[in-house]
This record gives sequence, structure tokens and C-alpha cells, in this order.
Amino acid sequence: MKTKQYLQNLIPLRGIAALLTMVFHAELFLKFIGGSMLIEPSKSSLLSGMYIMVDFFFVLSGFILCYVYADYFIEVFNMKKFKTFFVARFARIYPMHLFSQCCYLGHCRESWLSKIPINSS
Repeated sequence: MKTKQYLQNLIPLRGIAALLTMVFHAELFLKFIGGSMLIEPSKSSLLSGMYIMVDFFFVLSGFILCYVYADYFIEVFNMKKFKTFFVARFARIYPMHLFSQCCYLGHCRESWLSKIPINSS
């Protein structure tokens, strides 16, 4: 596999989009649990359009993945290569997904337990 030229302009944009996506999701989470938001959307034009950063991040990530791995799959596509690629992507993404789910479920559990009436009689 040939080494691809580093995408000097797009990689930092993807990082910024990822950070802004995290801010967007933090805002949604704070709104969901009834907490105070980081910044009121009416006071920030950046936050009112933050959902676009989520789309931008996914499109840019897809482009970068295609750019980096296109030659890898064009040469010879077989199940061994696909499995190696898929396992590597899964191992990179799944730990953070699992951590996020555990945090969310822990919060939901606390919320649900606090709503259960306990008889002290």
C-alpha cells in the first residue's frame, strides 16, 4: 500500500468539528437532564447551528477514510482485509461507545431509583 499525502488542511478541521460535536452533545445532555446549559442558544449564533458540525464531522470523516483506505481495498478486496479493517475500526470506536453508554445508563439508573417510592413502614 502506497503512503498517502497527509491532508494538512482537513485533519485539523475534523478535530475542530469533533470538539464542536462534543459540545453540541453536551448541550443536549444538559438539556435532557434538566441542568443549566453551557451557553443559551439565543445568545450564541454558533451554538444555535451546532447540529451542522455533526453532519460536517461525519462527511469529513467519511471522505478521509475513503481517501486513506481506497487503494487498500482497490488492489484486492477479500474478507481477510475487510475483517482486519473492521476489527481495527471497531477496536478504536467501541471502547468510547461502551464508556459513554455506561455513563448514560448510570445516570438513568440514578434517576429511576430516585423516583421509586420506598415504604418505611
